[in-house]
This record gives sequence, structure tokens and C-alpha cells, in this order.
Amino acid sequence: MKKACPNIAENRRCCECIAHHRASGKFPACVFTAKAEATFDRSFAVLLKDRGA
Repeated sequence: MKKACPNIAENRRCCECIAHHRASGKFPACVFTAKAEATFDRSFAVLLKDRGA
């Protein structure tokens, strides 16, 4: 039997937030390190650079 996710409400909010930002071609600040977040550039290119890719 599958266990219920204990963080379902938080996870749903997170998914909605990411979908909202992705619709405008950006990512939410919470996915960046503090240093990258401080640039206010929420692009995929900056996210990749921030993650070392």
C-alpha cells in the first residue's frame, strides 16, 4: 500500500509556482543559490551556470 505524501500541500504549491514562472520563460528564485539569485536573472542559462552545468 502506498503511503500518502506528508508534504502534498507544499509540493503542490511548489509545482504551481514553478509552472507559473516557466510560463514566462523563467525559474523562481528558490531554485538558485543565493549568489545567483542576487543577480535577478532567472533564465535557464544562469540556472545551468549556477548548477555547474
